[in-house]
Amino acid sequence: MDIPVTVCPASVRDAAVITRILNRSIQAGCAADHRNDARVIAAWSRNKSLEHVCTWLDDTNLYLHLGLLAGKPVGVALARATGQVYLCYVQPECFRRGVGQALMASLEQRLAQAGRLCAGLYSSPSARAFYRRLGYRETGPAVSVFGLFFWPMAKSLARVA
Repeated sequence: MDIPVTVCPASVRDAAVITRILNRSIQAGCAADHRNDARVIAAWSRNKSLEHVCTWLDDTNLYLHLGLLAGKPVGVALARATGQVYLCYVQPECFRRGVGQALMASLEQRLAQAGRLCAGLYSSPSARAFYRRLGYRETGPAVSVFGLFFWPMAKSLARVA
């Protein structure tokens, strides 16, 4: 039996749980990328604090969505109104259950409704296959950020609205 995935816009009352989801996902879910290097984890997590999340929630040019599995918050995604997706993280124990896909679909729909023709993002090595399955394609060479490589990727939103 499939457990239902829902997505909703995040609110200020969700800030603490969003911070926990982001940091848990980076720490455990992205271990293949950072290989438990404490310096890389610290750099990657630096802007995932409660203070940063609250700033994102106050910015009307950002879309911050919360993914729920059976009503429990387990994922988060963030995009700028310009079409740049900044993050999509899911708690590791909820991988491959449709949460990330639902979060991305929700952001893409919101961006398309805002008139964006394309969504762009930078993917870590372990997330590239996920984004490719969603229709994203590499648009250039990888760039190095805090000791890791991230690939620029984009997807047309022409069919999303």
